[in-house]
Amino acid sequence: METKIKKLLLIISIIFIACSMWSQENYYIQDTEDGAVFVQTLRWDPNPDVYKYDFTIEKEGRRGKYEVVDHQETTESFVNVTLSAGHYRYKLILYNYLGLPELETEWFPLDVIKAYQPKISSVSPSTIYLEEEQDGIFTIEGYELREDTTYVLKNGSTELIPIKIERDSRNRKAKLYFNPDDLDSGNWSVVATNVGGLKFDYNPVKIQFKKAQDFDISGGYAFIWIPGDDTFKTYFQTQISAIGLSLRSTYIFLKTKKLYYGVSLNISNCYYANSLPKYDLSTFFTIAAIDFNIQIPFMDKKLFWDFRAGAGLSAFYNMHFSFPHDLISPPLNLIAPNASLGTSLIFYPSKRLFLSVGIDTAVTFNVIGVDASDERMYMFSFIPFIEIGYQF
Repeated sequence: METKIKKLLLIISIIFIACSMWSQENYYIQDTEDGAVFVQTLRWDPNPDVYKYDFTIEKEGRRGKYEVVDHQETTESFVNVTLSAGHYRYKLILYNYLGLPELETEWFPLDVIKAYQPKISSVSPSTIYLEEEQDGIFTIEGYELREDTTYVLKNGSTELIPIKIERDSRNRKAKLYFNPDDLDSGNWSVVATNVGGLKFDYNPVKIQFKKAQDFDISGGYAFIWIPGDDTFKTYFQTQISAIGLSLRSTYIFLKTKKLYYGVSLNISNCYYANSLPKYDLSTFFTIAAIDFNIQIPFMDKKLFWDFRAGAGLSAFYNMHFSFPHDLISPPLNLIAPNASLGTSLIFYPSKRLFLSVGIDTAVTFNVIGVDASDERMYMFSFIPFIEIGYQF
């Protein structure tokens, strides 16, 4: 048992030394007749071979003389003490189950540092706009902003630690330097923490866009290519329609520094026609989809890379044959669901005007021109486009 108790001594000494700078978990506040006092809790790992602990702590006075300030016997693996700031030493006597002292430790030093409650009265700037160039510097004013005060810029689970801190000698002001690239949109708070775990949470510090949402409208030229469909090639003598128009509206509902999120309505309309001696054949082919968009900004938000995916409808309408002698077949109109995927580059030569070039793809299901015996029953469409647009 003596060996087991000796092994415990090293653990006890490490734990007590670590407690010299009190954390929030190592104290509680107790109301007394003399006012509120801090009650510190010193803990160590329990040992089943120890019946009780004899704890003594002394404070160093003038000329290095020590005086006992607390003495306790306990069967628990902790003691509660109330200690003012100063230099202390402590020791433990460990008793076995026969009630006899088994081991007595040497004296170990312990420093208690006075805890000061920090307070932040103002933060400047309190609002940052991400459209503007940032230096990542915040100036805070308050009280008890001491040399050992630590700071965190916090938003939910995200915490940013300043890369540099400038302090004044009166403990009333500090300048915090953060990496500007780490600042993102949201409501942040500045948390100041002093020795002892006393902290102050100042909020909100707003980091946002001046224009939190965007609405874009664009239109331009597009053509549709339908590869792998022999029916189109047989009747129209081509799988590509060079006569086409694209229209697009995009609503950006959420912006962060690295990504924009939105939804868009995309419509591409092309005209297919073929003229043969025996007949003329024509149709309009429209692909419409509602997509979820993710945009990545580059070049100080002058260039965006847009990725989108969604679903919609594909439609052939007014498909008819024209025969000699003014004979016209009844029009055929077909509507089928589709799945869409696309990407584009968007360039802003000015603040609102933009140019966009990209490609949309669509898979249309259960459409005319696919062999009914084919279990797939789908048709691929590729829609390259170039557009000009305006942001509202």
